[in-house]
Amino acid sequence: MLLLERKRRERGQGFMTGAFLVMIFGARFAIEFVKLRQVHGAEDWLLSQGQWLSIPLLAFGVYLMIRAQKVGPATLPEAPPPPSPDGKGS
Repeated sequence: MLLLERKRRERGQGFMTGAFLVMIFGARFAIEFVKLRQVHGAEDWLLSQGQWLSIPLLAFGVYLMIRAQKVGPATLPEAPPPPSPDGKGS
């Protein structure tokens, strides 16, 4: 995560959020393979309930990362000039 943070200025807006979602829910997806099934009758399912719930958030994280790479870094609008000291307009 820290390596990704070092280059955040080069990445588009939303990249870090997408990376976070991919890492968290990717880990959850992998851990569910070694965890015991908690839903009665779900022993014959291809994936566990936790894995099914992780798939949409993994996909959304990948989408955010791809979109951030295509859009590029966000540029901030130019700040308005500060008010004059006498309180009157420009």
